[in-house]
Amino acid sequence: MGVRKRSTVGARHKGVPQAPLPEGQPLLPYARSFLVQFTADSDTGLRRAAGRVEHLQTAMKSRFASMGGLRACIAAMLAALATAPDAARGPGSRPTRAPSSRAGGRKRAAP
Repeated sequence: MGVRKRSTVGARHKGVPQAPLPEGQPLLPYARSFLVQFTADSDTGLRRAAGRVEHLQTAMKSRFASMGGLRACIAAMLAALATAPDAARGPGSRPTRAPSSRAGGRKRAAP
């Protein structure tokens, strides 16, 4: 009998092609981070799964009613990011702050 190796967190999956990373790019870029929240009636085997997904960098949110719907939501968000003008910042970068609505530090006029 052979000894079976245990899988570890972060282990590469067999059969999944791994493209080489460009130099200086993180393995897990922030620009591809998502929060997934399942409803209370989703089962642990995920045969029945519903909830919401949020892209952490942009705060884009979407609801899903199945695992296929979750995959579609994530794919749509990633596609939108790839075509967005800010995508030129590169993967892993955090969004910049929106300019303040009080430009120039001007004070409000008294009523």
